[in-house]
Amino acid sequence: MHQSRQYTSDGSFDLELTRNNDLFSVNNLLRNQQGVEQILNRSFSLLSVQLELENKNNEINHLRLRNDNLRNYVIFAGALFFVILIVSFYLVIRNLKMSHEFGNKLQTTKNELLQKNNEIINYALSVVKHKQFLKQIKEELNVCKDESKLPKLERIISNISYYDDHEDEWERLKAHFDNVHSGFFGRLKDQYPSLTQAELQHCSYIKLQLPT
Repeated sequence: MHQSRQYTSDGSFDLELTRNNDLFSVNNLLRNQQGVEQILNRSFSLLSVQLELENKNNEINHLRLRNDNLRNYVIFAGALFFVILIVSFYLVIRNLKMSHEFGNKLQTTKNELLQKNNEIINYALSVVKHKQFLKQIKEELNVCKDESKLPKLERIISNISYYDDHEDEWERLKAHFDNVHSGFFGRLKDQYPSLTQAELQHCSYIKLQLPT
């Protein structure tokens, strides 16, 4: 028997040599040998079919395993995409909510700032009005003074003049008003250069919806 390697197991078989003198015995022996060969051929064919079936089964199992892996990958990818979609949707909703809240706070702050500016303007207008009133009193005192009360009247007029000339509130008011209302007085003077200070003050009252 052929041995492919050193550790190949030994093979043995029984051999019998039979001598036959008659033709009938030889024919029977040949017929038996042909039957054995047919059985061996069938056995070999059967083994070949079984081997082929095993190969096909292995291929089927390999394809099935590959299909399972691909399905698991698709399921994992779908789940990951779904999670990413949910997180993105949450972030978008949160950003929109924060943007809306920021917009509301910004608008509230603008409204409060505009209200404070209007209060400052109203106060400045009141100061201007009082100064105009003091100026009018000073003019009337100048008309009404006589020699007997001249020192006292001059002292009163001097105090009023100091208060009236100490700070030009109207100019400061116009500058602040222009900053709040985007150059309101500048546009008026450009369109109507002949407007007087009193007319400009009346325009500011109308702009603030105050009684003139």
